[in-house]
Amino acid sequence: MKPTPTLDANTDPLKIGKSVGLGLVAVIAADITSKSPHEDKKSPEALLEGYKATWWFCFACIVFVVVLSVWGLRGIGRVGHKRD
Repeated sequence: MKPTPTLDANTDPLKIGKSVGLGLVAVIAADITSKSPHEDKKSPEALLEGYKATWWFCFACIVFVVVLSVWGLRGIGRVGHKRD
């Protein structure tokens, strides 16, 4: 008898996020590579343009998350500080 699959609340959102993120990055890389001025779209130069675009996209996502985290935690104060 096979065990029934269970949903893990801790890792399932991470798996969904990875799937969406990898898919989005692949689409961006393929789109930029296909629009490159290089004749051979499989050449390292054409592929590098797509990879650079995805790198900047990932960098922008990281900056966005850092700004959002700082904004969300701005009023939390010192954690673990004992008040007298």
